[in-house]
Amino acid sequence: MTDLYEKWASALRDLDVRHPRDGAVPTLKLIEGVPPSLQVSVREHACNVTGGSIDELPVSTVRLTFWPGITLARQWIAAAWAGYLQHEALELVTVGERTERPLDPHREPYATNPYNRGLRDGFPVELTWGSLERALAVVMDPIHARSLIVAKRSPP
Repeated sequence: MTDLYEKWASALRDLDVRHPRDGAVPTLKLIEGVPPSLQVSVREHACNVTGGSIDELPVSTVRLTFWPGITLARQWIAAAWAGYLQHEALELVTVGERTERPLDPHREPYATNPYNRGLRDGFPVELTWGSLERALAVVMDPIHARSLIVAKRSPP
């Protein structure tokens, strides 16, 4: 295991991430590699279409290209999880017979859909200083997100 993997493992240790739906269990799995990756999924996720349950819903996999420190790492995970829950919440607001969403996070083009910002920016494909700042800005004013990054990157 690499030093980067060990540092991310320390950030995940004792971190409790919960889902608001009873029975849904978030899973954060650290995958070895260069760089390591964080695989996020939800077990026993309720399906909005069928009313049933999905055994394991993949949410995202993020390449962890650097170590921002334990505090900022945990702040990112909190902001990213909130972004995912925002995506979930937008799916739950429908019109009529649940066929139309006023702010549909699945609207095409999916990759640039402004209503999918919570999930896309929260859990980017690759974590960099820039994507970390965008993830934090999902839950706070961008100026405050920038100040957290600057404070960490500035020498003491």
